[in-house]
Amino acid sequence: MTIDVFETIAAVNPDEWNQLTKEYSFANWHWLQASEMLLGESGSRYVILSQNGKFQAGAVCSIQNRFHSRLLQSVLGWLPRHFPYVRCDRPLPLRSGFFFADPTQFEQLFPALLEAVETVARLESALFYSFDHLLPADPAWSRLQALNFHRIEHISEAILDIHWADLEAYLGYLAPEARQEYLRVEAVLKQQNILVETAVTATEDLAALQRLVGDLARSKQKPHHFRHDLFSTAHHLLGQDFKLIVARQDNRAIGCVVLLRSGSEWLIRWPGLDVAHEWRTEVYSAMLMACVEQVILAEGQRLYLGVIPHQSLQHLGATLEKRFGATAVRNRFLHWLGGRLLQVTANPDAAQPITD
Repeated sequence: MTIDVFETIAAVNPDEWNQLTKEYSFANWHWLQASEMLLGESGSRYVILSQNGKFQAGAVCSIQNRFHSRLLQSVLGWLPRHFPYVRCDRPLPLRSGFFFADPTQFEQLFPALLEAVETVARLESALFYSFDHLLPADPAWSRLQALNFHRIEHISEAILDIHWADLEAYLGYLAPEARQEYLRVEAVLKQQNILVETAVTATEDLAALQRLVGDLARSKQKPHHFRHDLFSTAHHLLGQDFKLIVARQDNRAIGCVVLLRSGSEWLIRWPGLDVAHEWRTEVYSAMLMACVEQVILAEGQRLYLGVIPHQSLQHLGATLEKRFGATAVRNRFLHWLGGRLLQVTANPDAAQPITD
């Protein structure tokens, strides 16, 4: 078994990588290239275990100099600037960064993969390293717990499994109170002359839309960093796997979300909203419903909705997918101290919805 570490996906053989990740959504070579360009992951590290030239396992990592938690960034933001850390995940879809060509070989391959990531952390002089967005059923989660990694609370993302032929069938599936809420929102939008529609990216004022995205992120005090041409670059890179939903009032954009596709799965990213708008909650609700309709029309099978209010979760008929992170500090005493700190602090981003 050989171990290689690459600093960009461009240095990795696309065919071998795609073969390794063929059972994983939002994980092929093209998607990771897009992630690097859209998120500015200049500190990417791709750890690959090979045997006879064939990729057997891999981990997507990055060298981080800022926390993703708004609480940690506001209080301890100076720490990763001086002492970076290694994070293992897929940052755009918010998924685990582990891949196995044959999942039944997890027990045989995981120790070597973990050791390789630890080596990256040591070579980068990282203070600590973490494995993020793990599902409770993920074998890596139970293994890392057994190795005394500290648990980190992550977002519980709303998911909706799609099995309806059209929007009418979906609305018929919803509970009566959810259908009433849909009709109420539609009435508000009509009364306020608000239109939610799929937009043609080339004809939109993308700078104005991106300002809405930044305004919403700042209103939630969430750490964020977007390239100035986020939407145009995403559309150029992803093509038909990119859809832009825009809400307008009197021809003025007041909200937007982006739909991204990988195979039969879709996810919502980069929501933007006029945070001072009187009907912002209804506008966001209508944009979510427009996303559901678009995925149904595209014959998708699953939609990841992000972090949404509990009431919206019920109205959409969605469920929550709980995720965790596992972290270890390279210094034994600091690892113990970090565990005590995590016991008395919580991640406020783990359950914060888009709208109040």
